[in-house]
Amino acid sequence: MTGEVLVRWLPRGGWWPRSSGRAKLWVVIDGLQVAEVDRRVGHLRMPLPVGQHTVRVGRALARSNAVTVEVAEGGLVRLGARSLPLVSLGYALAGYVVGILAISVSMPAGALLFALLVGVDWGVPGIYWRLRASTGPAGPSPASAEAAEDRWAAQLESVSAANGLWWESDPRFAKRFGKGK
Repeated sequence: MTGEVLVRWLPRGGWWPRSSGRAKLWVVIDGLQVAEVDRRVGHLRMPLPVGQHTVRVGRALARSNAVTVEVAEGGLVRLGARSLPLVSLGYALAGYVVGILAISVSMPAGALLFALLVGVDWGVPGIYWRLRASTGPAGPSPASAEAAEDRWAAQLESVSAANGLWWESDPRFAKRFGKGK
């Protein structure tokens, strides 16, 4: 009696550039490190016994929040892990300030601030990584698959029935290009 869990390494959102390399994200299920997600592959699919499990991901010293998932017989649980780049930028700036303080004020004060930053980073999960479970159903039921196919056919028919280019079928663009009524 098993289901499956799919852990995806999601790209960073916004303007932040994605770094290249062979980084790995470790996956911890019920307190045991079970696998790693390679950045080049981007996902990991593995069997999991039926029941309730706690999943967490991390990289180096940073770990994510814990997510509790319910695995059904033959079901698929989707999880997405995303890094929070602005937090790491904030820590880089804080590290710079700590370095300046260590040089200008005193070494013990700088060492104390550095220990505080490392302690917060290690002690508070979810600062660098966020793990979220998918809210959608694990798989389409036959009835919903047929309904989705009917909706798709209706959309395709309405699009093919429209005359002109795609922007002419949109009222805002049609008005802009002089095709509106």
